[in-house]
Amino acid sequence: MEIVIDASIVYRWYAIDDYSDLAIRIRDDHLEGKFELSSLNIMPYEVLETIRFLASSVQESKLKDIGESIYLYGIKMHSFNEVYELACSISFAEGITILDSSYLALAIKLKTKLYTVNEAYRDLREKYSENLNFITL
Repeated sequence: MEIVIDASIVYRWYAIDDYSDLAIRIRDDHLEGKFELSSLNIMPYEVLETIRFLASSVQESKLKDIGESIYLYGIKMHSFNEVYELACSISFAEGITILDSSYLALAIKLKTKLYTVNEAYRDLREKYSENLNFITL
């Protein structure tokens, strides 16, 4: 089994908030072999950028360590050319960014679910219920 995760999940592996326990459970289940994780190849950049600018005290060496750990988790990365056409269609149809629509497009392409806490997907839960698992507390 394969699931798609976006930066909103991976970010919470490193920055603790109300959703971190759920995000870490997804990571740990992957490490235990319960499923494979897939994402877009831009996701690590999103995570590092968010940590860099939201955690003002983060040191350069720590940010580099986080980048390496994302790589070492063995997340299957997918490229732009796999999803851009569907992502553009979703973006125009739903009024969300190309970036956000790209993660949903990947889940649709892989016939699986996107796990996210990104608020951009909140209103899309019902329409895309087969491919979207918007996590709420």
